Amino acid sequence: MEKGAFFKVLILWLDFASAYNYRLTLENEEIFTTCSHQPSNVLAVSNFFDFSELHTKEIGDKIEISGNVTSIWNYEPTDRIQVSITGLHYERGEWINSLLSMNVHDCCSLLYDKNQHWYKIWTQYITNAEDVKDKCFLNGTKLIHKTFILDMNINIKVLIPEGRYKVVVIMKAIDKRQKARNPIVCMEFLGDVKRS
Repeated sequence: MEKGAFFKVLILWLDFASAYNYRLTLENEEIFTTCSHQPSNVLAVSNFFDFSELHTKEIGDKIEISGNVTSIWNYEPTDRIQVSITGLHYERGEWINSLLSMNVHDCCSLLYDKNQHWYKIWTQYITNAEDVKDKCFLNGTKLIHKTFILDMNINIKVLIPEGRYKVVVIMKAIDKRQKARNPIVCMEFLGDVKRS
């Protein structure tokens, strides 16, 4: 291989191996929106969590969060919580699947893992994590937050187009027989993604 070609390949490899930083700026101070086009067994996150003690405040293009969230989700302690996250890009008047998606077999085992995106964005600010980490989202579990600025920065190895995005999060309680319990949780985040 000649020297020039080698360096081109090396530069391409380094570019591919490096990650890109993106920031989602939410359009809704309440953070979540109701999921659209879902079957009747899929309900809004407000049917599973009490947000009456959670306070949000827009500060420029970021959101300050304080207060508590209490789970009112009825599932069994032996169930696992499966989560799927899908990013959709708004293009030419419709939502198109992007390369951003993630499936988590057992969310509860990773909820407070420092290597996860959601830890950096959210769960590191839960002050009673030691008391609730084994309860996950069982009915009555209260997640107490210290005041923080929601900063939805992610670092990924994929180059994606900037613009309007919708992130759809589906949460299912899966029983011992590996069957999803009804109802299923759905929430959406809407906003603009820019490379940072």
